[in-house]
Amino acid sequence: MALLQQKTDPLHAIDILFNESDPRFLYLCNSLDQKKELLKLSLQTHHSDTIRVVIQYLKLSLPLETFDQILRSSSETVNNYLLYLTEAYPDRKEWERVLMLTQRYEELGFFFYLTALTQSNPASRLSKLQDCLRFIKSFRCLLQYHQEIEKIIKDLTVTGSSV
Repeated sequence: MALLQQKTDPLHAIDILFNESDPRFLYLCNSLDQKKELLKLSLQTHHSDTIRVVIQYLKLSLPLETFDQILRSSSETVNNYLLYLTEAYPDRKEWERVLMLTQRYEELGFFFYLTALTQSNPASRLSKLQDCLRFIKSFRCLLQYHQEIEKIIKDLTVTGSSV
């Protein structure tokens, strides 16, 4: 049967995607309710590739605000999307945006901290640590690292030593 003649059915689309790795039937699900159902059904498969393809379809086919609302509605969806952004399709800016959107400040602050520590140039390390400290103070996260970061900044500023 031709694709256009198929019934627009999220369950059928997920079944074909999961069993045959064929995403074409997702595109027949155009309403917001159908897209939400696609996501719900994909999460029930517990199959990361199926979930990621559906999330990608939602990202491409929905306005950003609507996509963000759907994303925030499920921590499992957020976790799968973040994993996709770090593994399959490294997009740091989108990853940071989603962490901010979902108020995962600790994760983002720790990422900034680790990024700062890996800088080989002392001036770059100092700049990144200062940015990290501003972030930590602004979002009141990772307070246990606050004094350590200030000490490293002081050492870099006063002595120019590499930490």
